[in-house]
Amino acid sequence: MALPLLTTRRNFDRYMGSANRGQRVFNYTFLFSLPIGVIHLFLVLNFCWSSPSINPAPRVRVDPQGPFTKTPSYPSSETYDGTQEQTDNNGRIYTNIFQKISGEGWQVWHDNDTPLYPPSDDTNLACHWARFRPKRQYPNLDDVNTRMLREQEQPPVQICLHDAKSDQYVSRKIRERGHWEDCDSLTYYWYTTNNLHQQSTDDDDDETSSQQWFLDIGANIGACVLQVLLTTSANIMAFEPEPTNLFHLTSTISRLEPALRKRVYVFPIGLGNATQKAPIHVAADNRGNAAIGQPIPDRHQQDQVFLPPNMVPVERLDDILMKQHKIRLAKMDAQGYECRILEGAQTTILQETSALVFELERTMLRASDDCSEQMLWDIIVQESSWEVYRDDLLRNGVAPASARASRKTVYADGVNLVAVNERMRKNNKNEPETAR
Repeated sequence: MALPLLTTRRNFDRYMGSANRGQRVFNYTFLFSLPIGVIHLFLVLNFCWSSPSINPAPRVRVDPQGPFTKTPSYPSSETYDGTQEQTDNNGRIYTNIFQKISGEGWQVWHDNDTPLYPPSDDTNLACHWARFRPKRQYPNLDDVNTRMLREQEQPPVQICLHDAKSDQYVSRKIRERGHWEDCDSLTYYWYTTNNLHQQSTDDDDDETSSQQWFLDIGANIGACVLQVLLTTSANIMAFEPEPTNLFHLTSTISRLEPALRKRVYVFPIGLGNATQKAPIHVAADNRGNAAIGQPIPDRHQQDQVFLPPNMVPVERLDDILMKQHKIRLAKMDAQGYECRILEGAQTTILQETSALVFELERTMLRASDDCSEQMLWDIIVQESSWEVYRDDLLRNGVAPASARASRKTVYADGVNLVAVNERMRKNNKNEPETAR
């Protein structure tokens, strides 16, 4: 029955009197709720009309063969012609530091709020957020460097971790301790190599000098990136080829404050001695064990299970960076691929880097066809004249003279070392403590 026009009291009484008791309850409810519903509808429409449109950020996804769809934050040319400059949010200009910013299947990721996603949909891929607290106490630092450290300190940030089952080492330790202890000493080495390669007084105050760069080769989920980023003024180049680690690394960086985020450049590639595509194998329970070429089980875990491999791009570091740009500090953790990396970084690392922190993992190195612990030692010490120290001794307060590594060190399995460029040290009048 059509609702009568209820404009007069007579029509209202006549209508209500003709309805039964249940109908009257419905009529009263309808009459009082109708104006409220109209008001709610008006408010919703008004909000939608006045609010800016919100579109979800597109996913940056890796092509199955390697390419990223993200357009780099650089000129469209693949290499620099020697005249282009880049300026960050602080007005610092970096000229000619990057020789190559893209290649077949990859582009550099920088200052982006959208993480890099793996090539295939992974229903288990998610961030397990935790609080990252970098190490800040270094009793062996002198007063000047301690003051510099305090001036650069940043508050803790959130880091995107793997779930506990997928990563029983790095992610689990960060969740428990707030940091990854293998990265702790990087801050110390950054400050103690402060003037290592300054060869003229004109360069000492040059804020745009390439000496402000830290290279993280094998960045994993970014524990060492955050340690250096939150305790120094370094600009960072992070190299990581494994797709799921890239997702976690870029998820973390994308949520940082712009001033921090702009200091990090992520290269979604592996480094080696040739430009190629190669398979990368990652352990199902240790995402830090991601080896290019072949699966290499962790020590004392020969039955370790590996996930299906992904094809990733590999480049020479000497093709990525311009020559004659000195690097202040580098860290290398490449699961047995170290010899090939150094073969492709004859200039960038072996000649132009002040200090290199690296892992000597005998099991990993011997699994490689063209590398071993002895070969790696010879490349760094014999061919390049670097002085090598035990990282575990230096960071525990042992004097550098007593922390020097010897040839016997190569027979250890799973030791971190720090190599200081002897050639660059001799060119510097003020020798730092770690190089004595």
